[in-house]
Amino acid sequence: MLVYNLKRIPFSRLLISGGEPFLRNDLPGIINVFYYQNKISDIHLPTNGLLTKKIYKKTREIFEKCPNLKVRMSLPLDGMEKTNDILKGVKSAFKSTINTANCLYKLKQSYPNLTIGINTVVSNANCSEIKDLFVYVKRDLNMDYHGLDLIRGEPKDKTLRPVTAEQWQELTKHLSPYQKYYMVKNNASVLKQYFTSSFYRYIYKWYGRGLNKRHGHLNASQADQSGS
Repeated sequence: MLVYNLKRIPFSRLLISGGEPFLRNDLPGIINVFYYQNKISDIHLPTNGLLTKKIYKKTREIFEKCPNLKVRMSLPLDGMEKTNDILKGVKSAFKSTINTANCLYKLKQSYPNLTIGINTVVSNANCSEIKDLFVYVKRDLNMDYHGLDLIRGEPKDKTLRPVTAEQWQELTKHLSPYQKYYMVKNNASVLKQYFTSSFYRYIYKWYGRGLNKRHGHLNASQADQSGS
């Protein structure tokens, strides 16, 4: 396997992406190689959250093999139940993800190095529900963080579009207290809170500038097509 042929160069962090990483039965073994061979100390594992039993089992195996590893897991929720399931194209995706989040929280009681969070991708299809979703996650789930991102690339559903710069600005302004809530929950120092908040403000403004350019380009293209 390629992973065994990697040079034994120490590095601290590893991101495993996919597809769905938990479809691999050998996932704990792969991580175990990086843990002992390359001396990683923390890993980020995104998952769609649909395979609850398998995700729970494999995550427990990871900790059994790598007891001191810090594991950060992110699960997707892109709206309230109906909207989320439509966007995911999977019936009961919302319920499965919630079930996985709750099971992982129980596992966290035995393995405190586990960090669990929700990631939400915002678009024109779910923008009106984002505030309610953040309320729901904070109130009903025991998550360590809740992140927000913009839709990117070329989605299969051609009706999906990025929100406007104004919508993005309004959303991020409204949701900034949630960032502080999760930082306080995770016992972040005042200094870390300051730098993290400053970082996100910069990133969100950068996203907003990109949206202005994108929508300006789209408006120009639409005008050309209409003969204006």
